[in-house]
Amino acid sequence: MVAKSVPPSPSALNGNAFEFFVPKPPPKSKHDSPASPGEVETEQSSMPKPAPVSAVPAKGGKSKYLKPAKFIKSHFIPTKHANFGSKGNLGGAKHVIRDLQVTRAALECGYGPRSKWSASLALKPHEATGLARYLIARIEMVVSCIEVNSKNARLPRTFYKRVEPSEKVAMSFILGGIGTYLAARLWLTAGGQSVDAFLHAGIYSKAVNGAEPEVTFSPSSGKWPDYVVATKSGHWHVFESKAGTRVNRWARVVEGLVQLSNLPVIGWTGSTLTPAVSCVCVHTSVDSDQALHVTAVDPPGEVDDGENPKKLELIPGVCKLLLLIETLDQYRALADNLILQEDAAPREWSMATSSRFGGLRIGVLIDYLRRESEVRWRLAVYLAVREVLEDESFGDLQQPEAHRRLAQRVKLRLSDRDKQGQAMTGRRVLWIDTVLVRIARDLGTADFLHRCSKHLKLEAIARHLIRDSEQAALTLTQGTQQLFTSGGMYLAQLAPMSPEANTEGKR
Repeated sequence: MVAKSVPPSPSALNGNAFEFFVPKPPPKSKHDSPASPGEVETEQSSMPKPAPVSAVPAKGGKSKYLKPAKFIKSHFIPTKHANFGSKGNLGGAKHVIRDLQVTRAALECGYGPRSKWSASLALKPHEATGLARYLIARIEMVVSCIEVNSKNARLPRTFYKRVEPSEKVAMSFILGGIGTYLAARLWLTAGGQSVDAFLHAGIYSKAVNGAEPEVTFSPSSGKWPDYVVATKSGHWHVFESKAGTRVNRWARVVEGLVQLSNLPVIGWTGSTLTPAVSCVCVHTSVDSDQALHVTAVDPPGEVDDGENPKKLELIPGVCKLLLLIETLDQYRALADNLILQEDAAPREWSMATSSRFGGLRIGVLIDYLRRESEVRWRLAVYLAVREVLEDESFGDLQQPEAHRRLAQRVKLRLSDRDKQGQAMTGRRVLWIDTVLVRIARDLGTADFLHRCSKHLKLEAIARHLIRDSEQAALTLTQGTQQLFTSGGMYLAQLAPMSPEANTEGKR
């Protein structure tokens, strides 16, 4: 979606269509609105559920649903306003999306698989940066297939129809994530809420609090929501990303709505868990010779209010520090040259130029880089403890045998690194031994992983670094051509070079 844009004229706004749908007002009585074909009534829901074609899910676990377009039309209406918070205007049916907004969206969308972050990878910054370079190159390959027309709308280039189907699937995945991020920003802004942390499943799934070997959250659909968003006002929103051709959009949207049903209460550890303010399925339509079209549908929230409701309790220090090191990996992958100023103050910025995405000026807090090794080691210990819990059972072991086994298995995972990994010095070994003794004492407690993060001081470190980053950000201009990611990276679009000076980089 980043492409060489046609300069807009003052009168030419246009842009890409963003459609938002909310539930129709409930009928006065059940008899006022009988169920339509293709849906079934349930006592637990405030609205009918889409009826599956078959009681047995299709191969791959995905069910198909009867008359999805009919279902949406019967129960949802278009809206020009957010249905939460300040209920502000969504800014019109079409939006002109700038290149820098697309770049930020692409960087924040994440890789997807929840298996990315491991104790081993946390200790291998070279490998992690190499993966970030690959992912950025993959994004650039996708966006090279997108151009901007005279109406400021982004659409596939004419050769897109000749791209292999398997490659179109990968492209849809990336464009779907970008469309979801952009729609989420519009949605939250209209509701008067600003993003504190935009967390993809690869990050937040590693931060779920728990104690037993099975510490992961599995919703009724068997799939993790793609994104959870914490706002600065303390609210939560959940987004599911879909993409594909426009003719199939309602089928994909209905599939997403089912995946978003019966979500748990959500929140940071130590705070009150509450239902998500909104649970939005976002579909990005990608069709040859047609502008990209984003459709967002927010269903009524459904919470399990039984005696033991499901919970999605996230450890803030883990989420925010994983987001931080992911940001550092991206920063290194983007930068053409990096020189760390040894005499710079902690709240100063490390700035670099990037030739990616049409030319960028990028920056991160100096203290991010200075404390990176410490952060990686502390996260690696946490991730290793989590991995041991997921792989082994300690229920039949008596103390202190369970303590010793936990410590042994964690140290074994931390030593699993290649020549590019960070060396485990004698001082580091002593620290690991000391902190593992403290962590093991809490084995078997209900909030064991949260206690583990506290022993590792993850939240305190994250709070300190984020506070300094926010204060340092006040020294930089932020506007249409300068943005920050929720991981704290500064992005500014450089002025395009003249065609004569940039012949080789011309797309």
